[in-house]
Amino acid sequence: MKIWATLLILVFLTSTPLLSASPLKLPRGSLEEALFEDAQDKRLDRLSLEQAALIASGVSQKDLPRYIQKIDSFYNQLVLAYPMKRLSSNQKAQVILLFLHARVFKKYHPTATEIQKTLREGLYNCVSATLLFNILCERFGISTAAREVPTHVFSIFLDPISRKNIEVETTSPHGCLISGSTRVVQRNEFIYNSHLQTWKGKRTVKGVALIAVIYYNQGIYWIHEERYLQALPFYLKAYILDPDLPDLAALLTDLYLIFANSFFERKDFGNAIRTCEEALSFIKENSQSATLRKNLKAFKTVGISVRG
Repeated sequence: MKIWATLLILVFLTSTPLLSASPLKLPRGSLEEALFEDAQDKRLDRLSLEQAALIASGVSQKDLPRYIQKIDSFYNQLVLAYPMKRLSSNQKAQVILLFLHARVFKKYHPTATEIQKTLREGLYNCVSATLLFNILCERFGISTAAREVPTHVFSIFLDPISRKNIEVETTSPHGCLISGSTRVVQRNEFIYNSHLQTWKGKRTVKGVALIAVIYYNQGIYWIHEERYLQALPFYLKAYILDPDLPDLAALLTDLYLIFANSFFERKDFGNAIRTCEEALSFIKENSQSATLRKNLKAFKTVGISVRG
């Protein structure tokens, strides 16, 4: 069964009101609220990359210092074991990647997006591996970002000598030496679905946009599990952080259309109208926006005729 048909059934079976997407509702004083407040200007101003990544991965305020200490210990081990100050950026990057695969990464798992799983159990995928690699590189003064392609993410760092970005396939211990990283993508990095991922090519992400990939990949996991309502909050958070994430605006619009149509079928015209209006005010213009406007007009017309 196609995912949207299944989602429609799920929506009919639930009477829970649609999640309010704008503004994003987060518990007051929570770590996530602090993350989204910091990210309003699309930059991490107060939080470090590791703090933001751990918060987006679901780490509690109580556990956050413990995981930060683990990253601190990796940094200290590298400082003590290698003459990092005397190495070039390229050499440092190779040492960091080999260290991670020798001491931290134990088993590849396509859904191990949250970096606390890597720190706690050694499970990793392209997202968690790239984040930990970038975090440690940044601590050693190496400027990093990531490259995203459909179903995969890998790291890049700036070589100050050549002034070129070097691609690093972080899921391989020899990733610094691999030319053309996208040719060695592990199967099922992001769980690919042709309904969700239609874009092609590469795009560079860093900071807030890289954190958005965590939420997006968590949403893909729930889609894979056919628990589509659970996917929606993660997609909303990814969209707030990075509205340019490919396919996400169209995906969210499809979700809102399904919700709106389900309300309409139950003759709940108020919720049908509000759902369309919310989507049109919140989501960037995309190929489905015309359908939203058309449905909104129809819902209002029917609603008026029923009341009349």
